[in-house]
Amino acid sequence: MDALVRRADAFEWEVGSNPISRPSLVGYIVVAYLASVWCITKLPPKTKDAVKSSRVFSVFVSAHSLLLCVGSLGLFVGGLASCTDEYRRVKSLGWLVCREVVGGTASGQIFYVSYWYYLSKYVELLDTVILAVKGKGLSFLHVFHHAVMPAMCWLWLQQMQSLQEIALMTNTLIHVIMYYYYFECSRGRSPRWKKLVTLSQIIQFVFSFGMGAAYLVVRLSRRQACSGEGSLLMNVLINAVFLALFTQFYNNKGNYAARKSRAGKKAE
Repeated sequence: MDALVRRADAFEWEVGSNPISRPSLVGYIVVAYLASVWCITKLPPKTKDAVKSSRVFSVFVSAHSLLLCVGSLGLFVGGLASCTDEYRRVKSLGWLVCREVVGGTASGQIFYVSYWYYLSKYVELLDTVILAVKGKGLSFLHVFHHAVMPAMCWLWLQQMQSLQEIALMTNTLIHVIMYYYYFECSRGRSPRWKKLVTLSQIIQFVFSFGMGAAYLVVRLSRRQACSGEGSLLMNVLINAVFLALFTQFYNNKGNYAARKSRAGKKAE
């Protein structure tokens, strides 16, 4: 544990030095992700059926969900611990909403956790691959969400964006719930609280707008920008799209009709 803390303290974000830190590589990976998903959707149904019915694929899906569930919990705990340490150091919570504009690069425990959170977004791209192999319809919401998150989190580090600690902890907490649900589904249990997962994501985005309003109040009172204001504005706009799409998905009863029907048949 001490070694991990020392590594977090020594962390420094540097484009070209940290793995997957070059913006061009971020773009290449996202393009490869979109191309791979498109190719998988064009595979013959028999090929996808053979893959998804294999034991290897079943174990992979379960391991993927469990890894992201446990990993999200670790990131949440790490984010909470790093924020607690920062509070003890500066005796203030104002930096959670508005981080001072300073020179240099992102460094220290908080950004170490943010960096691992950023890397986790590439692991989450496999969510789409799994759905494509299963032959399930891929919504624009799903693909858009996964495609933009790597760039968004890259900007968190590059611009030392304000509010990222709160966003990280709320998102990882939701992901603990979400990926546990996926893990249970991969084991054939199909929990009946699917709608709760989507509702919690909507609440997360509404909360993010509330924090955005808090930032605006602080910004107007201090009459100068906080760190990473440009990327924060982009986050707000993207979250507005996420909220609209998640709300539409939540209100679409057809998304749950098939699951309820299957649950009812099992009960019989």
